Amino acid sequence: MNLLDIFQNISIIVLILGGISGIVWTSRKGKKELKQQDININAGAIDSSKDALEIVTMSTKQVLELKKEIAEAEARMKLDRDTLTSAYTKQITDLQCEIADVKAQLIERDKRLEELQDWAERLVFQVKSLGGEPVPMKLKKKQPQLEK
Repeated sequence: MNLLDIFQNISIIVLILGGISGIVWTSRKGKKELKQQDININAGAIDSSKDALEIVTMSTKQVLELKKEIAEAEARMKLDRDTLTSAYTKQITDLQCEIADVKAQLIERDKRLEELQDWAERLVFQVKSLGGEPVPMKLKKKQPQLEK
């Protein structure tokens, strides 16, 4: 082996060692970059999780506020319904009392009418038995009823 062959072999060995050291250095650098990328991804995931948690918290507050507003509206509606029911019940009771009064008045009027009719019949009989002729009864035209 001559000197040239030795130099060639040495340069090949140097090239091989340089390539190996480059590969080792690049893989270490790649591992560091991968670790940094993982850290950045994890930080981004944490930020996203924080944002999502804030959104969920705000949404939960809004839902609770809406539930409270709905409960208050339902309570107002129940109070309004109870108030109206009470008022209508009183009106119905008042109307039932008025109807009962009108019925009682009609019954009293019918009794009075029967009594007057009986009295008129007896009076006609008396006039005829004394030889007279009773005055004929003239009915007035029926008055139109006023609507309320």
